[in-house]
Amino acid sequence: MGKKQIIIIVAVIAIIVGGIVIAKSLTTKPSALALLVCDSCKASVTQKIPVDTKFPVKCGKCGAQAVYRGAQFKCAKDGTTVAVPMKDTEHMVEGATQKANIVEDILSKGGLACPKCKAKMLPVAELPGQ
Repeated sequence: MGKKQIIIIVAVIAIIVGGIVIAKSLTTKPSALALLVCDSCKASVTQKIPVDTKFPVKCGKCGAQAVYRGAQFKCAKDGTTVAVPMKDTEHMVEGATQKANIVEDILSKGGLACPKCKAKMLPVAELPGQ
């Protein structure tokens, strides 16, 4: 095989590999890190999910179709954390701004009481030092 043939073969391979890389990047959906909470068994997990995920999704623990994005609250007194599912799908589409509205709604209704010490719980993002 001559030098020209080797150069042509290498160029063709490079074009094919480049095409595959470009095609993969065009088909990869954007994703974001999210807290997910099952409304049925209360299991929670933080993981990357596609930004266009339609809720609810199936729970990996109990199998129920009851997993939503969540908001996390923490007791300032004893550190207990509670994850709350945000079941309003209209709010899911809008993202963080609507999440803040749901948290504000919870707080406007008196907030959450710690299941252990009954002290008032605060959204994790609003705790001092967070």
